[in-house]
Amino acid sequence: MLFRSPHPGAEISLKTASCRFFPLFGSFIYRLTSDAQSVTFATLAVLSYFESQGCIYLELRTTPRSIPTLSAYLSAVRAGFDAFRPQRGMLAKLLLSVDRRHSAEMAERVVELALGNRDLVVGIDLCGDPTRGDAALFVPAFAKASEAGLRITVHLGEVGRSCSEVFWLSALMWPAAGVAARESGGGFEIGAGSARARDVLV
Repeated sequence: MLFRSPHPGAEISLKTASCRFFPLFGSFIYRLTSDAQSVTFATLAVLSYFESQGCIYLELRTTPRSIPTLSAYLSAVRAGFDAFRPQRGMLAKLLLSVDRRHSAEMAERVVELALGNRDLVVGIDLCGDPTRGDAALFVPAFAKASEAGLRITVHLGEVGRSCSEVFWLSALMWPAAGVAARESGGGFEIGAGSARARDVLV
């Protein structure tokens, strides 16, 4: 598979990649979207692809990065939305993600960015390698987002051997802090030892 960028010489073949899914972001994907132009290009390409597949409503998920600032990154994403001309009436909105590797301060900054762009951003997402970080650090930021009316999505259980009961209960106890996830993604590595987590998710 070959990813093509608007920048000459920036093509990267995944045939040479032997790493797992999550490291691909740092090793390849983030290198392909390392400036405003490429972020806008990728955003427009993804929106156009989903509409071509018959999608009528899309919540596109992206993790803000300092390119060169979080606000500038979101402006580049917004430019992709502005350039999108739906041919079949697809409606698209945005979710801003907090990576598990982030700090609590970064999570707060992402939520503030979302709250300042409510015309485009409809929710906050927890993403990233579930073997990294501590989801409990983000409870205050996600509670703030939820109280302000932003939707909450959580990606979890995407990597084998990462589904300890401690991890699952950390994620699933968020509702007690006022954070109720509207959607969950992944979850295909929930083992037999996580029956409580599976019951809550189902």
